[in-house]
Amino acid sequence: MCTAITYNTKNSYFGRNLDLEYSYDERITVTPRNYRFDLRHHKSINEHFAIIGMAFVVDDNLTGVMTNNPTFDIQLFNLNNYMHISTEPAKNTFAKDLDLDAYSRGMGGIGLPGDLSSASLHYQNITSLSSCGDKNMV
Repeated sequence: MCTAITYNTKNSYFGRNLDLEYSYDERITVTPRNYRFDLRHHKSINEHFAIIGMAFVVDDNLTGVMTNNPTFDIQLFNLNNYMHISTEPAKNTFAKDLDLDAYSRGMGGIGLPGDLSSASLHYQNITSLSSCGDKNMV
């Protein structure tokens, strides 16, 4: 399973792990500093650092996270399953007549998948980025 994550501060960082058990016939690509990138939907990029890595194409990605399977449209749709997750302490919305207590820290994250599937890693990384408090996560 592959997972990629971006984090923008004063600088921009991008990290990715690769599938160890499956090859996509990947090749290392070296792009020289200030190589001109002509983009379809944006202005050309003329100034940048040299880039060493592998390229992939992503349509509008507001999450800053990519995984390889299922497809990205399904990953985005599945975020609907986790809109109840919060970095805030859990609140009792289940049974108002019962005096339920948030007895442990992190209970706002109950329901967040914890396995190592691509889908779970996608949602875990989005949660990590969202909870860091930086609004420039993309």
